[in-house]
Amino acid sequence: MMKFSLKSPTNPNIRVTVELLNPKPNTPSKIVYEGDKLLITKIKHQIDRAYGAFGHLMSADSATAIDFQHVMTAQMKEFSPELIAGKLLESYDPEIPDGAVT
Repeated sequence: MMKFSLKSPTNPNIRVTVELLNPKPNTPSKIVYEGDKLLITKIKHQIDRAYGAFGHLMSADSATAIDFQHVMTAQMKEFSPELIAGKLLESYDPEIPDGAVT
């Protein structure tokens, strides 16, 4: 699990939690939102326009841990993201087999 608290840029008392349920680096997992419905809509819209760790467009519905972490820590700064549960990835292995053409 990797769970962040985000707050409204205009009212820091309005908060949303955004959680990646199964944070395996290379396996997409569902993203769960809890809190203020209007702020959730804004955050989802922002995530849908964000780029993952390797430059591809994101989805507000699911993500890999590496992409979720990248979006939360690098592209959601206006919402002051704070990690409240779980831990950030310290390294990343793309699991590309030896000899694979990339």
